[in-house]
Amino acid sequence: MAIGDSGPSRMGFWKPTCPHDVRIELENPGASYAPGDAIRGRVTIRTASHDHCEALGVGIHAFTKGRGDDYRAVLDKQRLFEGQWVAGQVYSYGFP
Repeated sequence: MAIGDSGPSRMGFWKPTCPHDVRIELENPGASYAPGDAIRGRVTIRTASHDHCEALGVGIHAFTKGRGDDYRAVLDKQRLFEGQWVAGQVYSYGFP
């Protein structure tokens, strides 16, 4: 999955504008997960320019749509990196 365009995603979450090539790969991309299961993967950044990253993180968001009360929550989040990136490099960060 590549992120870098602006505008709402298919799931209703906002994807930030990013000048870099961002890839998110799950360890088991076809898996179904139940509460308490670990979701493992890797975020890879190919930098387009020198940049200071204030925060790179991943999170698990839950939401409901349809009849009844709407529900939105951040169930978990993890900061993966903060610091300087050099143009033309590839950086990779594992989670969780």
